[in-house]
Amino acid sequence: MRYSEEEKVEVNNEFLKMVVRMEFNLVEFNFISGIFDTCLNLNEKVEEYIEKQSGE
Repeated sequence: MRYSEEEKVEVNNEFLKMVVRMEFNLVEFNFISGIFDTCLNLNEKVEEYIEKQSGE
């Protein structure tokens, strides 16, 4: 998937919102997030931005 860095941040945020609403257990969450991380391919800069944003 070819998303811009801004789109990757938006997609990641929406994914996390959906996961919270679905109330997955830890095993299900790890499975789903592993697939998601593989498909989205976030680079370090985007990951740091997302972490900083979620901490606010």
